Amino acid sequence: MSIYQTPSNDTLKALETAPNMYLVLSPELNILTASDLYLQATKHNLETIVGKHIFEAFPANPNLPDGDGVQNINASLQMVLRTKKPHFMNIQRYDVPDANHPGKFFQHYWDPSHTPVLDECGNISYIIQQATDVTAKITTEQALSQSQGQQEETVRQVQSLNEELSSMNEILRRSQDRLQQLNDQQDVQISHRTNELRLSEKKYRSLVEQSPIAQQVFRGDDMTFELVNEAMLQFLGKDASIIGKPLFVGVPEIVGQPIVEFLYQVYRTGERMELKAIETTLLRNGKYETGYYDVSYRALYDGDHITGVLGIAIDVTEQVNTRKEVAEMNERLNIAIDAGGLGYTEVDLAAGTMASNDAFKNCYGRAAEDTFTYAQLYDSMLPEYREQIRQQVSKAQAEHSLYQATYQVRWPDSSVHWISAHGRARYNSEGEADRMVVIVSDITEQKKDDQRKSDFIGMVSHELKTPLTSMKGYIQMLQVKARQSDDSFTNNVLDKANRQVQKMTTMINGFLNVSRLESGKIHIHKEVFDIAELIDEMKEESAATISSHQLKFLPMVETMVMADREKIGHVINNFISNAVKYSANGTTIEMSCEAKNGEAVFSVKDEGTGISPADVKQLFERYFRVENHSMTSISGFGIGLYLCSEIIQRHDGKIGVESELVKGSTFWFALPLAN
Repeated sequence: MSIYQTPSNDTLKALETAPNMYLVLSPELNILTASDLYLQATKHNLETIVGKHIFEAFPANPNLPDGDGVQNINASLQMVLRTKKPHFMNIQRYDVPDANHPGKFFQHYWDPSHTPVLDECGNISYIIQQATDVTAKITTEQALSQSQGQQEETVRQVQSLNEELSSMNEILRRSQDRLQQLNDQQDVQISHRTNELRLSEKKYRSLVEQSPIAQQVFRGDDMTFELVNEAMLQFLGKDASIIGKPLFVGVPEIVGQPIVEFLYQVYRTGERMELKAIETTLLRNGKYETGYYDVSYRALYDGDHITGVLGIAIDVTEQVNTRKEVAEMNERLNIAIDAGGLGYTEVDLAAGTMASNDAFKNCYGRAAEDTFTYAQLYDSMLPEYREQIRQQVSKAQAEHSLYQATYQVRWPDSSVHWISAHGRARYNSEGEADRMVVIVSDITEQKKDDQRKSDFIGMVSHELKTPLTSMKGYIQMLQVKARQSDDSFTNNVLDKANRQVQKMTTMINGFLNVSRLESGKIHIHKEVFDIAELIDEMKEESAATISSHQLKFLPMVETMVMADREKIGHVINNFISNAVKYSANGTTIEMSCEAKNGEAVFSVKDEGTGISPADVKQLFERYFRVENHSMTSISGFGIGLYLCSEIIQRHDGKIGVESELVKGSTFWFALPLAN
């Protein structure tokens, strides 16, 4: 079954009050509506016929065995459905069932035609059956024919039987009286029909005038304004004085504009025309304003002659301007992308195809003229990244979040490059992801610069360790002599110097770990161990070295994980050290560890200064330090939490923080439980 566009309620309502006998049918020949005049002629109610098949609502008269009305009407409708063109029929006898007396029929003769109305795709939206009731005309002609036959018979009888002349004259007189009676009845019906037409036209004019949609009716070759509703007057920027004037007199600025040519084309051909977003300039309040309008033109007929045009207009200027603004923004975005040398692609997720700019192909070592498919994109990634990237893309689609990834690709010349990618999914009307828009850049040189920095930091840190080690030894030797000589001042100064050397050693070890981490020289040696036992050891060590705060370890049970025990201990120690560093003396630091949802979750809660939401997002980035007046005296280079984050991520774990300014922070990490 073909798909078609059903008529709107406004269209059906307009047809119901149209000044003709209309029956409106769907392509399946079900009744959609009928005009008031049609219902009056058939003595039916709209509620009893709407939705029924035409031949169910109006079946054949079983008392008329030779009747072919249903067959002929159906043949005409089938021809319209095949050809999509109007079909005009000869007069048909088609009796109408008596709604009040089942099984009874009213004798009727009709002059029917069937006209298809097509939708924007050229399919039949609905069929209008226009039926003129000619019952009175046909019965009159039949009566006349019968009367003429009687007169001829009378003449023959007069010629053969002169004695019956008087009786035949009486029959003739009665026939003439009957004929006059029929003529009088026809005059009454014609008068009644004329009144109905006047009433129907009045309803039609009222419908146009009161419509909130801009409508107007033109008549004649000069397109005289016959009817213009208030919405159309506002649309044109005119008043009611244009009614009765030709188009070019009422709206002179319209001369020469394309909309006029389309109007006259409909007037000449009679073909309906729909114009989308046609540009038109009108004079309003003394100023010329250019706008965009959806315009519909339909021919108006008087019998078989085209006499005018009905015009309907909708202002779509705002929508068109919005589309232009979006197009302009997209153009600016494309310019910015091109200027920044960024690669851009849009992936059709259903089809598995993608469209890319030249810079995108360049990021993967392809020339602008090369074909580069979605499958080749994944094939170019180093194997260790492919499944990870697929998962990140799927997660971003499911969570309506930003996709961010950094990965390595191999170019056709076998060289390896780093790619930074950011993207978002686009969703259809059902909320399903159907497209993915991604921006990429080649960060190979940036990665090389970072590696050079790390190598330099590692080299410098390594070179500094030797003199620091020597310095620490010298200080310890001096401390022994100071204690032996009971030189409390020197011993106190040496203690402070030793603490500074220890801080410097810790800092240098941190830089070395960063360097080793980024060069891939830090290895994770996993083993199964009880993290609660590790925390208990940290508890004893902390109690011996931390006296400035109240340490509170919540009860913990055996919790087995498979991880690098030494490096997890480093993360725990860093969390505790930071809590001490960023909270006031005498406040409580609370540690806990519990197993939930298949993970071991460790947390450290302090009562410190807290962290702003903006800083929380960058807290685990390399070299990031929170900058505020309360932390200016706290040393550090922002590598501790970065190292913690990298260690936890290499254990396939999670790390995070919940914080509120003034009230404190809770740092936590989660590791998968050992199977």
